[in-house]
Amino acid sequence: MRELFKKIYENVISREEDTYQMDKRLGDCMEEYILRYQERFSEKDMEALRDCVY
Repeated sequence: MRELFKKIYENVISREEDTYQMDKRLGDCMEEYILRYQERFSEKDMEALRDCVY
């Protein structure tokens, strides 16, 4: 059942304009928060932070 939901999401839901816009807003918001730490963390640590968040 999980695979079925994954296929539905990948082929239908993720391609809807509302989903795309929501994902973009969320990504922009998360990047805004992550960039607050740019001065404190190395580039490697920033990538690790992004991996955890996303």
